[in-house]
Amino acid sequence: MNARALHLNTWLAITAIAALGLVIAAYVLVVVRLDGASGPSLVVDADGSTSGTLGSVGAKEYRSAYFASICVSAPGEITIRSIEPVEPVGGLRVTDFSVVSTKSRAAILGAASGRLRDEPSYLGTETVTASCSGQNYADLFVELYKPRPEDASAGEFTIKYDSDGDHREAPLLYDLSLCEGDDCGAA
Repeated sequence: MNARALHLNTWLAITAIAALGLVIAAYVLVVVRLDGASGPSLVVDADGSTSGTLGSVGAKEYRSAYFASICVSAPGEITIRSIEPVEPVGGLRVTDFSVVSTKSRAAILGAASGRLRDEPSYLGTETVTASCSGQNYADLFVELYKPRPEDASAGEFTIKYDSDGDHREAPLLYDLSLCEGDDCGAA
């Protein structure tokens, strides 16, 4: 092999190693950014074992209910953008939500007929600052709408939120039904 070919092979090997190094560095940056994203995460105290059935809800009616205790994983805050039912039945929609500090315990845990804004103890903000480290939770209240004269439900919801500029999602494993009669499916 002549010197020129040896030089070219050496140059190609060094270039390939440098390119591989850049790919590895880019991969590490992406993985660190995704796994170690800045800002706290939302922690939802709803493991799927909780469910609720609200009866005698007619078409075009609203119900407001306590859904879960929530907190942030580290010091800081998150802002909830929306809460959406996953694969809703009967047109169930989330039309409003509120985060209420549990420090005052002014909020009544349960459900109320009507709009969230009409129940003063359910009024709060869209921001969660309660840190999980001291088991300092906030209460999440959700306003639901049943558009049609049929039972409406969802077995899970998705909370979309912002943390330190990142758009994130958290599952809310809560099975909820708004029933036309006293019980869903009752004739």
